[in-house]
Amino acid sequence: MERVLQTLINKINPKHLELLFGKGSYFKINKIHWLTQKKCYQIILTLYCTDLELTKDSYPDGVNYFVRDAWSLIDYGNEYVLVSSLDVKI
Repeated sequence: MERVLQTLINKINPKHLELLFGKGSYFKINKIHWLTQKKCYQIILTLYCTDLELTKDSYPDGVNYFVRDAWSLIDYGNEYVLVSSLDVKI
């Protein structure tokens, strides 16, 4: 499940990814697991960005945009909680 979501996020809109976070930026899904009390999935991911000036304006809303689009294509039918971190790719 992690690999499918990661591939979709990175391949759906590569031009938007470049515009929002810089050329060569990408997402890595660290873990997806089920939260029993909230009855939803928790997605833990890291954004590796190359341009901090672009990223400061679009983080974390841009991350939510990419995950929401990819999640709708997978269609698991459940909501998710997103835990994201930011790392600079040099």
